[in-house]
Amino acid sequence: MIESLEDNLWFLVRCELVFLLVIGLMVTLLFWVKSKVAVSKECVVDINDGFKKIVASYSSKLFEILSGNGIYLPSACGGGGTCGMCKVKLKDPGEPGLIDRSILTKHDLDEGLRLACQLSLKQDIKINLPSSVMDVKKRKFRVISNKQLTPLIYEIKLVPVDGDMFEFEVGDYIQVELETKEDTYIRGYSMANSSLEKDYILLNIRLAVPPRPRLPVGVVSSFLTSRAKGDEVMITGPYGEFHISENEVPMVYVAGGVGLSSIRAHVVELLEGRGSKRKISLWYGVRTKKDGYYIEEMASFMDKYPNFSFNLVLSNESVEPGMVNKQGYNLYTGFVHEALYLNLLKDSLDASEWEYYFCGPSLMNRGMIGLLADLGVKRSNIYFDDFG
Repeated sequence: MIESLEDNLWFLVRCELVFLLVIGLMVTLLFWVKSKVAVSKECVVDINDGFKKIVASYSSKLFEILSGNGIYLPSACGGGGTCGMCKVKLKDPGEPGLIDRSILTKHDLDEGLRLACQLSLKQDIKINLPSSVMDVKKRKFRVISNKQLTPLIYEIKLVPVDGDMFEFEVGDYIQVELETKEDTYIRGYSMANSSLEKDYILLNIRLAVPPRPRLPVGVVSSFLTSRAKGDEVMITGPYGEFHISENEVPMVYVAGGVGLSSIRAHVVELLEGRGSKRKISLWYGVRTKKDGYYIEEMASFMDKYPNFSFNLVLSNESVEPGMVNKQGYNLYTGFVHEALYLNLLKDSLDASEWEYYFCGPSLMNRGMIGLLADLGVKRSNIYFDDFG
């Protein structure tokens, strides 16, 4: 009797083991089949209502799909999900991901905008891209000069290898692509040239120095600042929305450090290129005077154009309050956005009606946004170029 019970128990145990084994094999087979189906499945990316269709593999990233097919979206971070520049408009966007929600504005999300670098294909999709992006090409440019302007900032001029310079709007930027054995790096740089300098690209590159010793310097900035005449650089562009309005109200420009690049393009275009009579005030902030560049050029415009004023603000160098440099421009100590408020905006009754253009470190940009919000400046009168 006891032996019979033991035999029955062992039989049940064996049956249960066989059952579990069969279930395990079936689950494994199911996942294997699903993976094979997923890998073999293809999705279609429909661009601009059938203007171009791309067949791509399931789960592929949209950013990589587009660049692999010659469509180069703006991306200062190279598709890393930090710059928020590779926006595309989807016909049926669905729910945004965590990074989309953390970077894009509510208005962008409501309009169906998503980051291409965060979008993995799970089905056929339809997207809209502006013609300016569709026309962007990847091209080789050759360095014709590389001049050190400050201890960390270099001025680099480049011309297209094929001799055919692209058309650009003043305030645009380009992207430099650098391939190494380890990775591919993409960084965006503002163009410093006006329409009078249309035959080449003019860049101001700040060598990205690490905050602590023994950390590597910026990969792309060190590559560019070390280029010699004749060296080639891979570039896509132009891109941008930091453009001059057609209004006639006074204009206030604020630049910090190497942020003077696109600001310089605007000022030269307005004064030298268009002969604008608009009142233009430029405030440039740097740590010490030796850290600034194009100072002499900006100061020289004050003699030629009575509607232009230039102010230099030094955060780490003391000057007497209200001091005027021998070249005619004002010198101040402190942060540039604070000096702007104390010495111009504070006592101006119509400052909320002016236009404001600024480019610089993130801290400066945030300070300007807060300041202008407090003054009641309309969002449509605020333009800024931010790669921070």
